[in-house]
Amino acid sequence: GTTGAAILAVIGLEALGLGALEEATLGNTIYWSQQASAILRGYWWWWGPPIVVIALIFLGLFLTSVGMDTFANPRLSKRA
Repeated sequence: GTTGAAILAVIGLEALGLGALEEATLGNTIYWSQQASAILRGYWWWWGPPIVVIALIFLGLFLTSVGMDTFANPRLSKRA
């Protein structure tokens, strides 16, 4: 949970323009798409792929957590 919160905090701050703007990151991509009004112009490829990548990162972290929980939690390993 902490890793996900840290990633979300960094992406959120960068999307607000509070990160290093010279680096290519997911948050900066979302920031520049907001600045260029990509949603209003219909440029979904500016903001769509970063959001999909963020969702895939969190899905991967969740599935990893569930998988590790079956090994670390003895009560869950007895059920299987």
